[in-house]
Amino acid sequence: MKRSGISRIVLVSAAVLFPERGLMFAIFRRLLKHIARDLAQAEEILRRSGLDWTIVRPPRLTNGTDDRYRVLENALPKNGFSASFRAVAAFMLDSAEHRSHVQELVGLAKG
Repeated sequence: MKRSGISRIVLVSAAVLFPERGLMFAIFRRLLKHIARDLAQAEEILRRSGLDWTIVRPPRLTNGTDDRYRVLENALPKNGFSASFRAVAAFMLDSAEHRSHVQELVGLAKG
């Protein structure tokens, strides 16, 4: 990316990497432990890359048509149980275009 002059990247990760407590998080962490491990490694590589990165951790993704979203730095927004694929895409495009949330880890949820 650096050789091509591209410095901006937005990575979709997973909300299970937040240190949230509760039965649902425990179940999903257990079910997704291999994926969570891989995503944690990808996040770490990105943090060390020197790029202008944003890491977004959405909860359960749905096929809804709503593209509204709420974000919170370093945590899931309150009652953030789901988000549509469209909302995640809208956030990614917005943050890349407006150069917002650079070098930030954000939680995303339905707006």
